Amino acid sequence: MKRYIAASLLLCGLLNAEALSPTCYRDNDKNVVVCSEKKLGRLMWQDEKQNFEGTWEQAQEYCKLVNLAGYKDWRLPTRVELLSIADKSRHGPALNTAFKYIADSFPNYWSSTKKADGSSNAWIVVFEYGSDFWNDGSDRFFVRCVRQD
Repeated sequence: MKRYIAASLLLCGLLNAEALSPTCYRDNDKNVVVCSEKKLGRLMWQDEKQNFEGTWEQAQEYCKLVNLAGYKDWRLPTRVELLSIADKSRHGPALNTAFKYIADSFPNYWSSTKKADGSSNAWIVVFEYGSDFWNDGSDRFFVRCVRQD
């Protein structure tokens, strides 16, 4: 268990050691954005006009049911993956410009990353400013699913 915790902390440190800066492009025909980033690899992001909003558990289930661009292996992104598409040089929304759609008001999106204290809290990314925060899993926020491409 101690090795697992140490490895997790090391991985988190490596991923957060420098800002992630993916190269992204939008595929309008498929309603997806594809981003390539050295540490995260190539990720395909859902980018549809409709925005699902729900609890953390509902967000997980929603992504499992998504069938988009011919793929069914969608999932809720990790906190680090979701932060990688934030653009802190922008405001309202602080989102990579390859994305076309974002929730209109309070664009807070669930990540799959639970808070480490064992509570029902999970991390969200606040795309108003491109920052992250944890929230109770029973609250309702938006969802942007991802898959490894």
